[in-house]
Amino acid sequence: MFRRRVISEILPNGRLCNLDHEFRTAQSLVGFGWNITHFGFCGEPGPDFIAERGAIEVEVESKCLSPEIGLGVSYEFAARLMARLSRELKSQHPFCLTTIRIELPGQVQPAGGVDVIKRQVLESYSKIEDFDSEALRVRVETSSLHEFFARFPNAQSDEWLHTTFNAIRTREGDYGYFIRRSEELIFCNLVPMRPNQQAKKIMKLVSTTCERQFSKRRPALLWLHLQGLEPGQIDDDPDWATHFFKMLARHAFTSERRNHVSSLVFTSDTELDHQHVSHREKDRRYVNAAGHLKGYDNQRCRFGPVHILSPSFSLNAT
Repeated sequence: MFRRRVISEILPNGRLCNLDHEFRTAQSLVGFGWNITHFGFCGEPGPDFIAERGAIEVEVESKCLSPEIGLGVSYEFAARLMARLSRELKSQHPFCLTTIRIELPGQVQPAGGVDVIKRQVLESYSKIEDFDSEALRVRVETSSLHEFFARFPNAQSDEWLHTTFNAIRTREGDYGYFIRRSEELIFCNLVPMRPNQQAKKIMKLVSTTCERQFSKRRPALLWLHLQGLEPGQIDDDPDWATHFFKMLARHAFTSERRNHVSSLVFTSDTELDHQHVSHREKDRRYVNAAGHLKGYDNQRCRFGPVHILSPSFSLNAT
């Protein structure tokens, strides 16, 4: 059960890669009556597709955004640190749940990176002694392992890791790692304290994509696929969605350099309908995006209003 796995909210089940997203974008456009007349090539400048419906042509660019974008510490950094701790931590506190909280309060990682943090954690763990500096804080606590499993039973269930992590974590954006020794359970909790820059990073990506990927000779659609967003963050929390998405839409639409952009669309892999269909006597995976699009039309588009995916979305940026 306690396999080597870093736990975080940023890695959803069924994450879609960029190519999957492009296929789904093309499928959705065809479903709304558009014909794909041109496909871009990976690595080449220009949009992913040019689509035509009647006398109108639009350029389409699809982007998959990792939930790691703008986070204080990347998943790769957390995975390297946790893997090294797992190899070198030797059990010293039998019959205990040992919680090691590793806080990174500074704007930059400690000099020496993963190795410096690892050495300090090993020392603090062996002495059950806290450490505090401007760039690193380590807190070590022990408690009864028997009481812990009484509080969180059914450790063999598939949901146990995430359920337990969500209950004992420090804050959103942190990482967890369980290390099981014969008579001890060690929970490592990596907590980046630096500000989350997700919105800022996404706004920069929107600017760069809109200004460099499109020819600006046709109306343009930018489709952002946000990996790792739960459906509730889009559908069940309208205040959150209104603030975040309208902020991105205003950013995309209010610059003269981006007045060729007609629409901005959002999807999330956790809310799509994943189905299976028979195609050429084989079972194929099918992803249905109908009814799951959230987007904005640009009323300031210099080509006039182009309702590319209407009526699936009709919200206007103001």
